[in-house]
Amino acid sequence: MALNAARRGLRVIGVTLSREQADWGRQMIAQHGMHNLAEIRYQDYRNVTDSAFDAVSKLRPGGRLLNHCITRPTNSGPVKAGAFIDRYVFPDGELTGSGRIIAAMQDNGLDVRHSRQPS
Repeated sequence: MALNAARRGLRVIGVTLSREQADWGRQMIAQHGMHNLAEIRYQDYRNVTDSAFDAVSKLRPGGRLLNHCITRPTNSGPVKAGAFIDRYVFPDGELTGSGRIIAAMQDNGLDVRHSRQPS
């Protein structure tokens, strides 16, 4: 996603808890000559100190958001992700249904333009 956004001229910061994913992302960015626009950090997302992004995190008015997430097939009740996902993928995360995510976005003034569930 970071490379795709950089190709459109956007300055991108990607954050991952996977060292291998960060290394791979950096390699792809360098391979495509996008190092001046895209950066991949091996970092806990909760420790990002940058602010005033145009899109995704710490969104300013008029900014854009791409929410790529793992959901579960229903929208009722919180479900813990499990030990592996909680430790290595998204600490303190809960899997929820896409309907709850869409409702929260709309309740906070975001315009949901597209939603896709895997088949």
